[in-house]
Amino acid sequence: MKWKYGVPAILFLLLFIIFSFYCASACKDIVACGNTTAGDYNLLLKVRDPSRPGYQVLTMVPQGYAYNYHHPWTGENISYKVNHSYIGVATLGDTIPNIVKAGMCFTDSGLAFGDADAITHWKNPTKYAWDDFDWIRYACQTADNEEEAVHLLTKDAVDKLHATNVPENLFVVGPKKGYVIEADAIHYDVTEIYDGVAVMSNYGKNLWEKSLFLRTIAPSFNATFQGNVQKGQVIQLGDNCVYGIKLIDIGTKFIEVKQVPIQFNKGNIIGRVFDLFSTTKIQLKNAEKIGFYRVRLQNITNETASIFMCFEYYEWEEKMMEIIRPSIGNITISMMMQWSRLHENDLDGLRGVCDDHEIYPYEGSMIYKLPKTRYETISEGWFSANHPCSTIYVPIHICNTDIYEPYKTGDAAVLSLNLLTIYGHNFLSEPFHEVENVFINELTLLDPIINESINENKDVSFLLTTLDMGMQKQAYLTQQLWLNTSKNKKSDLITPYLFKIWDCDFSETIENIEVVYEKIQQFTEIEEIKKDLLNIAISIVDTRIRILEQSSEEWFLLKDALNEAKTCFDHEKFTKGFFLLQNTLNKTNQQLLTYEKNQINNEENRSLIESPSSNFIPLSPSKVTSYVLEISPNNIYI
Repeated sequence: MKWKYGVPAILFLLLFIIFSFYCASACKDIVACGNTTAGDYNLLLKVRDPSRPGYQVLTMVPQGYAYNYHHPWTGENISYKVNHSYIGVATLGDTIPNIVKAGMCFTDSGLAFGDADAITHWKNPTKYAWDDFDWIRYACQTADNEEEAVHLLTKDAVDKLHATNVPENLFVVGPKKGYVIEADAIHYDVTEIYDGVAVMSNYGKNLWEKSLFLRTIAPSFNATFQGNVQKGQVIQLGDNCVYGIKLIDIGTKFIEVKQVPIQFNKGNIIGRVFDLFSTTKIQLKNAEKIGFYRVRLQNITNETASIFMCFEYYEWEEKMMEIIRPSIGNITISMMMQWSRLHENDLDGLRGVCDDHEIYPYEGSMIYKLPKTRYETISEGWFSANHPCSTIYVPIHICNTDIYEPYKTGDAAVLSLNLLTIYGHNFLSEPFHEVENVFINELTLLDPIINESINENKDVSFLLTTLDMGMQKQAYLTQQLWLNTSKNKKSDLITPYLFKIWDCDFSETIENIEVVYEKIQQFTEIEEIKKDLLNIAISIVDTRIRILEQSSEEWFLLKDALNEAKTCFDHEKFTKGFFLLQNTLNKTNQQLLTYEKNQINNEENRSLIESPSSNFIPLSPSKVTSYVLEISPNNIYI
């Protein structure tokens, strides 16, 4: 056979392959569309381990914002104007007045965008090449719908501009459907999702054959091997692959294997020398990650091992879908939150969705809920400022006009990382998810009011901004409470009480705060902890009062009652202070219920006028009350 290339070129290629390491960043995305979700909405989760390291923040980009950015080949400045406002997650400093480089975002056209770096060498080679954030920004600021977003990301950015130096898996989800786009500077493949779930990370699938590097691992993403092997044998997933595994030894209940050629890890020279000699034992019926591969030992007979072998992420996807599949048809934001907290041990040793903070110290997550209608106002995001297992997800709506300061400055991310360092992975997941469930319940309680206000062409941005910023503050204060508790000498005795604070709704949470406040009086040096507890309770009531500011003529009386409660706390009259807080919250509940009843009655009257011949049955006050009680049974006081 006559080689097309000379010997030096071939040697260079072999050295590149042998001494290369897998260097993709670590993003994970889940798309759920159509009948897979629990309602009339589509969902997108992205967990971001950023390629631009730093604390993750929320940033708002308004419609009409103008800026200049260079052409991806010539470097010539081009003027851009934002047609659709968007809210993004970016590394601190990658926000206005600098060029916005959001790793995920959602827009007032009802679209959400995410990505995950892929692996090909088809790149724009110039110094002016765009990165993945430029790619997303180019589409999100302009696209009116899902189809336009795909066109901008592919026909424009790839076919016309060949813009990017980073191959990507791009995710677009809107009110009608979702898309998964695999793309580089030359190629792209588009998969449409109407009713379905997609899970993906940092690898190609449909564009696998376009990647020289991936073809050295396997001929395709889903290539597998299942068969008998013996000591000393090398197994590869395809005839033309470079990488494979070698069976070093066979025991009675284990095999010892290593990847060949060696896949060097990032690190110092000592670590790389260690890689030359490292092997992995796989026990019978178990599986392990071996370099790029997942290898399962199925049986051993007469010094022959029966194994299953695949690309590691092929099994990662299978394992993720095994977890997700039972929920298809009922997927919610709450479930997405829990899936973002899956760790390596939850996935049988495969890569966690929530990654190792020692490898990836900065990790931000966002869950997007894109409703079928009114998406320009009530499209919803839930933000985790750092690793989800040590962070409380906080809500933000696309119509919001502001964000609680720590989520803009990076302080929320710093706090979450401190908690992860102190408590480790998993410990805080359960109590933090209780906080999130209360937030979800409270937002659900206000859904009828929000929808009716929109029906009447009323601006709901004040209401939703107030509610979301209140919850952002309460989440931050709750995380601050856990941090301050960790500093107390009796933290091991105080901590169990913190698990009992957030439950069901705001009303029950304030009751629980009062109980915990009384219980911890037995401990010393707890001033900061008590202050945090009071601030959480005060913030809850203050948020409710602010919500009523535009709809109730008596809101200032409620504000006076809150100030009286604060005065009681200042004078250590805690029983009276908590009574005033709870009583004030009850009154806000009554006013919200009254407002909702009036809206329902108005809607019924309109329906009767518009359809006088219909069989109209008036809804009694008791039925209205029951309806609200079902949403939040402890939150209504009649």
